[in-house]
Amino acid sequence: MRLGRRQKTDGGGRLRLFYASDIHGSDLLWRKFLGAAKFYDAEAAVMGGDLLGKAIIPIARRPDGTYTGEFLGAKRVVHEGQELDEDALYERLKRLAEQLEDPQRAIFNLHVPPYDSRLDQAPDLKPDLTPRYSGGQPVMKPVGSHAVRRLIEEVQPLLALHGHIHESKGETRIGRTLALNSGSEYNTGRLHGAVVTLGDDRVVSHQFVVG
Repeated sequence: MRLGRRQKTDGGGRLRLFYASDIHGSDLLWRKFLGAAKFYDAEAAVMGGDLLGKAIIPIARRPDGTYTGEFLGAKRVVHEGQELDEDALYERLKRLAEQLEDPQRAIFNLHVPPYDSRLDQAPDLKPDLTPRYSGGQPVMKPVGSHAVRRLIEEVQPLLALHGHIHESKGETRIGRTLALNSGSEYNTGRLHGAVVTLGDDRVVSHQFVVG
């Protein structure tokens, strides 16, 4: 999709966008997101993923080694190992990136943040899924994607937008690329987002917002 840019009197073009992620089925946050572009005077609104709510679904292992469950009224069968590993994910993302006409002016909207980027810090969990603590504080560790980080390092897009790790809101630079995680507190009714203004070949400004 080609996004229009405002024309300045000096001939340069600018684009302002609003980004948010991880609303997890909240009608309130969806309505806020739909109105955010007008509120922040943005030309585009970008949703980073995890729109649907969370649910616990029973999954049964069948004698043939497959797994079955029912989701939204449809029976689904899954084979072990169907989830993409990091190498396969990188190859898929790389094929998409190779279709870009001008990669260094691209905006990457990739839900999972890059590995060890400070945008992917989450509690280190024990085998029983309870957090590890040290000195009374939860032990944090990077849980992002090696494939996403590798792609950003190689392609160096203008901007990379991420979510998924709700508690790891923040910004970082990977080479020339500005990478953002807008964070999420969907259960509080507050929409976390970022307003980003882009020039022809640079990020002019960015600001985290909550509303």
